Amino acid sequence: MRLTVFGPTASGKSTLINALLNVYALPSGGSFTTARICVFRHATQDAARVSLCRIGDTGLEEIRELLSLADQQEPHDLGSLLEEFLDRSRAPPAGQVFDDWVKEVVVVHYPLALLAGGVELCDVPGVSASDPHDDVLKAHRANFLRIYR
Repeated sequence: MRLTVFGPTASGKSTLINALLNVYALPSGGSFTTARICVFRHATQDAARVSLCRIGDTGLEEIRELLSLADQQEPHDLGSLLEEFLDRSRAPPAGQVFDDWVKEVVVVHYPLALLAGGVELCDVPGVSASDPHDDVLKAHRANFLRIYR
């Protein structure tokens, strides 16, 4: 089962996922915080990792592994590790580099209890007419939601 959390900017999407996972995993704030789509999947501890993917014709295609989490026994540090890959303040400046950066999907493979039964959680950057990047994000969200059902 896939659960995708989608809605307005600063409406608590990342906070909801953190609560469901029972761990601080996603950066959250009162403004434009999440810059990339993030998918949480179950993995055994020895296979725990963060990978970067692109949206292909039939689903997510892994580009590369960003970080091994195999030695990360306690999930309480997950949020600080993921901020580098998800937080809008860490994104490159506006322009083509930013556009390409936000189109990459971060996938977290980790042994969290909620995910053990095959549940996948997806956090999608918020929607806001006042976001200067909303056109790029809107097209990317639509593509993700079309492919990743």
